[in-house]
Amino acid sequence: MVNKKGQKGFTLIELMLAMTLLMLVLFAGYYGYGLFTDKWQKRTQFYWQQTQQTLAFDAISRVFESTFPYIVNSDNNEPAQYFSGDQNRVIFVTTSPLFTKETSVVEFKILQNENTYSLAYNEASMRGNLLLNQSDTIRWQHQIILLENLQNISFEYYGWKNLQELFTNIIGDEDERKGAPSFYQQHIMEERRVLPVSVYINLKAKEGEQSRFLISLPTQASSVLADYLQEEV
Repeated sequence: MVNKKGQKGFTLIELMLAMTLLMLVLFAGYYGYGLFTDKWQKRTQFYWQQTQQTLAFDAISRVFESTFPYIVNSDNNEPAQYFSGDQNRVIFVTTSPLFTKETSVVEFKILQNENTYSLAYNEASMRGNLLLNQSDTIRWQHQIILLENLQNISFEYYGWKNLQELFTNIIGDEDERKGAPSFYQQHIMEERRVLPVSVYINLKAKEGEQSRFLISLPTQASSVLADYLQEEV
């Protein structure tokens, strides 16, 4: 606009309109940046959660796959391989623990925190702590939370009903063979006496995604107990 002296300038209304448009542009930019940042943070958080879960399951698989067929005197006063578990807890001996390079007793235990679940790991080296009986007390030396913020998690087992059934189907006559490994939810050491064939981890993430992980245990574990019983005889 031109004023009375012939000089160009802006009126107050024009300045207010310009300021309003500038504020709208800045607000739109700030709002868009906020949406982008929020989505980026969610994606980054999801990525790290997935990475953490992947690393955790790699560690869990390694520990289970290295289960050692360690023999103790069971509560029934019979030799049995040291492995006990239910849906919420499992304890056994492994040659690949997380904190040391020594054969150790380990425990995976499910903890409930209000509306979520987490998976805790305990470890105790067997150096200087000889395990002789099923009921021997374990003094844990290392603890860590491997998984957290889960909607649900549980253990399940697949294996033989007991030592007798295993030997009957493996070394017995063909006419005597009957039965097969089956799924079960509680591994009672003094009743089964041998390691399970495999362990399943049923997992439900907080987002509702369900997964089922199979971990196979050493296949020759039963022969260790058979050799031990033959030596006793």
